[in-house]
Amino acid sequence: MTTIDKPHVVARAKTSDGRVVELWSNGPLTSVMGLALPGVPIVRPRSAEALTVALAAGRRVVDAAPSIPLAEVPARYATARREAARPVAEIVTAPPAVADVTALAASLGARRKALAFAAQRIGWEIVDVEIDLGAQTARVWARRRSRAVMLDVRQGRATIERWECGETTEPVGRRGDRFNARTLTRDFLGRSKHNDPRDGLRDFADYLIENGNGETLALDLGALLSG
Repeated sequence: MTTIDKPHVVARAKTSDGRVVELWSNGPLTSVMGLALPGVPIVRPRSAEALTVALAAGRRVVDAAPSIPLAEVPARYATARREAARPVAEIVTAPPAVADVTALAASLGARRKALAFAAQRIGWEIVDVEIDLGAQTARVWARRRSRAVMLDVRQGRATIERWECGETTEPVGRRGDRFNARTLTRDFLGRSKHNDPRDGLRDFADYLIENGNGETLALDLGALLSG
């Protein structure tokens, strides 16, 4: 007899405004009980490659959910799906003066790979990177074991937020069809704000080094995240 795995929740979190986000084993990203999230399509992957993309994109959104409101989920999910399908490419808004958008995207892809490699050497994983040279904004998510940190640069300022991450399991579903789902937890540890983005970049780099594996961050974050 052939056993077919029943779709089940593989990751679950709440957005900053308290809405449940669930990632299912067969690909969809939904609200509680498999209900659709506003603005998020219910995907049904028909190949192993498509399923890999859906799960990778969904995981990024679930990981980020505790620090973003529900209204940001559709855009974050769309971006995550594009990046999961084309991991080297970056979706950017190019300034009018830039004529070769393809070259710009390739440059940003190289920046992202350089940042991921440098962080990995000191024990950190870069979960997500968003760089918009047109708007002069950047956001970097990094994680090491249970510790997560986010750098947000915009409007000439920088903000750094830190969390302690974990997970719990809890039963979900209706009576007779209940199962244990993994729920991601994130406890807020603190926030620092900098009027000069360069101070924020130094603070972010120092935090990665101080909470890393003892190695030095061989990378100029200022050059990497600026134009």
